[in-house]
Amino acid sequence: MIHREFSVDFIATLAISGSLLLREYLAGAMIVLMLSGGEELEAYALRRARRPSRPWPNAHRAPRTAHLWHQNHLIDGAAETIEVGMQIVVKPGELIP
Repeated sequence: MIHREFSVDFIATLAISGSLLLREYLAGAMIVLMLSGGEELEAYALRRARRPSRPWPNAHRAPRTAHLWHQNHLIDGAAETIEVGMQIVVKPGELIP
């Protein structure tokens, strides 16, 4: 307050005090509920953000083989051998290797 910066907590305190002065107890309770619910959601989001990242969820579904287009022929090869510039064929319903 000294620096004329008002946070959400200060504004909520004013709103709660005003609702008590006007005897609007339900409104005060709603403000408290919204404030505490928002803080809990923020804490939950922080916990999720700080959790170690998981591997790609569909990594186990990644194809092990790829259909390579080589000299006008379709050849099946290991997906690890794909290099930049190679032409691959992805058939309908398949995942891209």
